[in-house]
Amino acid sequence: MILKLNPITAISLACTFFFLAIKGPDGTTFGDIEFLINHPAIIFPIKDNALTLGIISLSIYLIVLILLRKKKRLTMSPFLLGIIIPTLYYYFRSATISGDWLLNIIAILVCLLFFYAIQLSLKVENKTLNNSNLYKALLYFYATYTFITLALFLTGYGYLHIGSTRFFGLASHPNSLGQVASLAFGFFIVSNLDKDSSIKKLAIPFALISLSCAVLSGSRAAILMCGICALVFSGRIAMFVFIASLIVGISLTFSASSIMESQGSFSIAIDRMISAPLDNREQVWSLLWDDFLMNPLLGVGDSTAVSGSAYLSALSGTGIFFGLIYILSFFKLTIEAFKVLLTYRASGQNKTTLIFAITTLQLVIGAFFEARLFDKMSHMVLIFILCACVVLYPKKPLSNKA
Repeated sequence: MILKLNPITAISLACTFFFLAIKGPDGTTFGDIEFLINHPAIIFPIKDNALTLGIISLSIYLIVLILLRKKKRLTMSPFLLGIIIPTLYYYFRSATISGDWLLNIIAILVCLLFFYAIQLSLKVENKTLNNSNLYKALLYFYATYTFITLALFLTGYGYLHIGSTRFFGLASHPNSLGQVASLAFGFFIVSNLDKDSSIKKLAIPFALISLSCAVLSGSRAAILMCGICALVFSGRIAMFVFIASLIVGISLTFSASSIMESQGSFSIAIDRMISAPLDNREQVWSLLWDDFLMNPLLGVGDSTAVSGSAYLSALSGTGIFFGLIYILSFFKLTIEAFKVLLTYRASGQNKTTLIFAITTLQLVIGAFFEARLFDKMSHMVLIFILCACVVLYPKKPLSNKA
């Protein structure tokens, strides 16, 4: 029965990530900005119903796991609760302030169901790297998302009709595309390190495409998250620089073609990352701090600052108590991720957990500049919960040994 049902868990989880990655910006309905993005007609109804499809996929994933459940007690680190509980309180506090109970209750339920599903999965999973359904889910998601995004770029889709030359791809904001692309880049780079990986031959090409998507998005945080991989694998920095230089060269060539003249280009995105000041981030950080001072004990929930810092958002949205718990749990998570990295450097093993650890470090750094970890029904929140569950898991599941 397990052999028959296991592929369903990987596919349903991948679908959950995919649909929540392309949903409208306000969570439940099609955002106004979506109509300004140049997309093929088939994309619009999928994006309009993405949240519903994502919840259905998550429900299938959970149901299958319940059928596969081993009768063992679930175990978890208290620091994991230090991430989950403040996130849930953030949504609750947002509901009490804004009165939008439906949207926030859905966000709470999605987080709880996903958290429970991953805890069940860590009990069910006892696989090698290539057979882990958590690994396969990320593989299916990143490969599909990257391939479709590349297809949109090559066919001239994925840009705003007016007002911006940044590449949106499937996302509702270029920064969202950039973050997914940067995580995909780290995933494929680590997958390339494993000699037994089923996608080793395709890992570098997909990493190239992912990095190019991150550059196209114009997101500086995304490029920084890609750079984390270069720093972590210090012995491969030369390869990273070569790949980056190659992409930039190809990008500038594309930008000179008449096909791309009206659609924006890599060169414009690169120019934004190099020359654009950080004043907008400093203004957002200032707004978040002002929100925190308004109600330092209980927090204010959603901030008027749409993008800034997950750490400041934790303080402003949940107050000093939950905010500090969240930040301290982040610190513990970072330490555990580095331990996984050191274990890999010493033995060359544990590549499965290494993938989740690298993603964790990317998200920890990216959280300084983006507040996506508090988006409602967001794939970024779910991927972060997944990585935290694996990295903080007491028994370190998913070893490379069969």
